[in-house]
Amino acid sequence: MKVSTQKKIIRFIALISAIALFMALLNMPKQYYLVLRIIVFVGAIVVILENILKTYMVLIFSIILILFNPIFPIYLYEKILWMPLDFISGVLFLYVLNGRKNKSIEDDSAKPRKKNFERDRIV
Repeated sequence: MKVSTQKKIIRFIALISAIALFMALLNMPKQYYLVLRIIVFVGAIVVILENILKTYMVLIFSIILILFNPIFPIYLYEKILWMPLDFISGVLFLYVLNGRKNKSIEDDSAKPRKKNFERDRIV
């Protein structure tokens, strides 16, 4: 099964976002968290644009977009408050990555189809 270049880019961005979020659980320098906000912000925009017809995905990743917004940042001041948000957001990006992978592997021809015998019908 061929995967389009666009889907490969989306997978790559989701993977980078997930890795960056899981690395944020470690003790990192302060500058890392600014870079993290930019990476996750861009990743959330890409996921929203890709899943624009799925309301639940748009809603979930809009929340992530707001939380990790580098332009008007939200400060929770305690790392312990950010850790569950980083973990959950990382899992959600992995879900998008996994969901993309499964969709491209599925083949419509493998699904059973209803046979249509209209050509054999006597009118």
